[in-house]
Amino acid sequence: MKTYKNVLIVLGCAPRRDGRPSACMISRVRKAVQLCRKNNYSKILLSGGPTRGVPESEVMRIMMLKFVEPGRMITERHSRTTVQNAVFCWNILKDRKPRRITIVTSRHHLPRARHVFSKLYSHMGASLKFEQAQDTFDPIEGTFYRLKEIVLLAKLKVFGIR
Repeated sequence: MKTYKNVLIVLGCAPRRDGRPSACMISRVRKAVQLCRKNNYSKILLSGGPTRGVPESEVMRIMMLKFVEPGRMITERHSRTTVQNAVFCWNILKDRKPRRITIVTSRHHLPRARHVFSKLYSHMGASLKFEQAQDTFDPIEGTFYRLKEIVLLAKLKVFGIR
């Protein structure tokens, strides 16, 4: 089985109610494309399950087709949480023994994603790097999402990853 030396994981976020990409998703894909232009990733793993009927990863894949060859992309189409993103991506990657994994998510989500992936991937032997996409919220919405992330991260630290 072929190994993947350098993998980019892009975490999904919900599309808009009409199914089109949200500003959050566009920001993450934009960051992923910027990174793909600078780095030689063996594979780009797009992670996100169904929200409003369509997997987030599929929406991101379609967006990235203009910039990345289809054969370099893999979609993980079932996760609904950050923990599931990490577990389901691990199931795809574990036999490929990646050496370097870069994870793209939004700035507000980065602390929780870093906590989850660092805990669950500590035994893998791969180096983890985290890249933040810009948040796209207005000030009130941004405050809400930052507080939400603080609460969810605290919950993970107190009760562990389940």
